[in-house]
Amino acid sequence: MVHQNWEALINRFHDEELEVRIEAVKVVAQMVRVSKTFVYRRVRQQMWPLVEKWMREASTHTYSSTSAAYKYQLTILQNIADIFIGIDTVPEDVQMVLKLLSLYTTKMGNPQLKKEAESSKKRLEEYLEEKKKSAEEEMR
Repeated sequence: MVHQNWEALINRFHDEELEVRIEAVKVVAQMVRVSKTFVYRRVRQQMWPLVEKWMREASTHTYSSTSAAYKYQLTILQNIADIFIGIDTVPEDVQMVLKLLSLYTTKMGNPQLKKEAESSKKRLEEYLEEKKKSAEEEMR
C-alpha cells in the first residue's frame, strides 16, 4: 500500500490548496500508525523537508484562525510528534523537529499554535529521554 500510494501522497505536499496538504498530513500520520518504521526514510527524506520549509516560512506570519494556512500549521503541530515517534526516529532527527517547534514556542503568536507546539515538544523530549534510558540499559 505504501509503495503504491506514497508518490501521489508526497505530491500533495506541493498542492496549492492547503486543505489538500492538511489531509496529506493526516494520511501520513495514519500510515505511520500502521507501517511504523517502514516509512521512516520516506517521512524523513521526502515529507519532512517540504513541511519544515513551509513551517519555517509560515512561522514569520500571523494567519487568521479561520485560514487554511493556520489550519495547516495547526495540523502539522498536532501530528508531528506522533509521526516522528511512530517512525522511531533517531535523536538527531528529533532535535531537528525540536528546533522547528521552538519557532512556535518562543514567539508571541497564536496561543493555540503555541500550545500545540509546546505539547509536541514535550512529547518529543519525553521520547528522547526514553530512548536515552533504553540505550543506557542496553549498555549494562
